[in-house]
Amino acid sequence: MSDDLKKVVKGGIDILSEFFPGMSQIYFPLLYGFIVWVAKRPLEWKIKILEWKVWIDPGWFKEKPDIYILNFFRSQPALAAEFQKELKAKNMNALRTFFHSLYPIFDLEDPFLIALFNEELDAGDYRKISKVFSQRILQARRKIDSLKNQDGLFKRLESLAREAGSLNLEFLRMPETRRAIQFMIRQNIENEDE
Repeated sequence: MSDDLKKVVKGGIDILSEFFPGMSQIYFPLLYGFIVWVAKRPLEWKIKILEWKVWIDPGWFKEKPDIYILNFFRSQPALAAEFQKELKAKNMNALRTFFHSLYPIFDLEDPFLIALFNEELDAGDYRKISKVFSQRILQARRKIDSLKNQDGLFKRLESLAREAGSLNLEFLRMPETRRAIQFMIRQNIENEDE
């Protein structure tokens, strides 16, 4: 992992642990999402966090035609293998339910959601993502809503954003990079606890 990325991750952990003590379970998705948002669109990260624009309105998914949903599952080899029974039977009720939670991760590549469901993605447990999707997002949203009341947080994050702005977006999207960032965050949190 590059020294620049290590510096950004360490800086982010320091900021998050200062403003959100005892909430380490949200560090990885929030920090990973922040780093990817900054690398992708340096000027929009604050808006994304404050307005909680991490996934499309669930109502939007209900209007997709069956063929779109079928093609979504068929175009992703891992999903096609996992949901072959539903695809073969054209069980659209089940596929629409799974589509709602998997589309923003696989097709929209939402960085916060990718990080929030990192363990399930690494394990290939796509059904579990769908099962816990709403509950986990609700828990994360409650924790992040407190961001709006943290005056000094955005000043610190702006400095970190300048450092993160030079990172390579494709590098950040790689599963190996996600795992490395997650490992660094866990390691730093454990070191702080000692």
